[in-house]
Amino acid sequence: MGVALLVGFLTSLNNDTTRKIAILDDTSIYAPLFEDSERTEYIILENNNLQVAIDASKTADYYGLIHISENKNQLGEVTLYSDDSPSLGFINEIEDKISKKATEDRLVARGINLETIKESKITADLKLQSYTGVQTSKANGWIKMAFGGGAGYLLMMFIIIYGNMVMRSVIEEKTNRIIEIIISSIKPIYLMIGKITGTSLAGITQFIIWVILGGILFTVASTFLGPEACRVLVTKWPCPN
Repeated sequence: MGVALLVGFLTSLNNDTTRKIAILDDTSIYAPLFEDSERTEYIILENNNLQVAIDASKTADYYGLIHISENKNQLGEVTLYSDDSPSLGFINEIEDKISKKATEDRLVARGINLETIKESKITADLKLQSYTGVQTSKANGWIKMAFGGGAGYLLMMFIIIYGNMVMRSVIEEKTNRIIEIIISSIKPIYLMIGKITGTSLAGITQFIIWVILGGILFTVASTFLGPEACRVLVTKWPCPN
């Protein structure tokens, strides 16, 4: 928990830092697309020399340099020069801006009206419904994903907790020299098997308790919210009526 809070705190500090990014656009078309935001400031470079732009960006300590090359009056390669690894969201944002503008320019060059394309777009709304005619929500998939992630997290925590219990037990017995008395009576392998077996049975007992509580929870949910409420999480087994 402490590590997660530390990572979140460091991430928030990084997000509060304003990034300065230089843009060298050989086409003089795509540079105006990049507008300043709260965390990003774009500086448009006027010179057409790539090496000079790279040296200037390093000297000014910019976060990076976006170079948009030109290939026969068309969009060429787009390169981001940076010593840091940018996030996928930032990379996708740059690609989307340039791709959208390049696509629109190509359509206009071929005599296609952009307004006609925008007016012709239709958005399909997919509705979910079972064979019995009961409508379900699109959020069911997210609920199942969250439930599966939570179950996996609990399983990992059980493994860590009970493994730590075995380790602490061995260390405590070794510190108190109790282990010497126990080993004089039985073999060390039998001692470890007993510890692992006992801890495993404790974990299985706790798991059974969780299953029983889960069954009670599903029963209560089906009673007050209807049978379809618990089928959001469980789809292979029928809910109690």
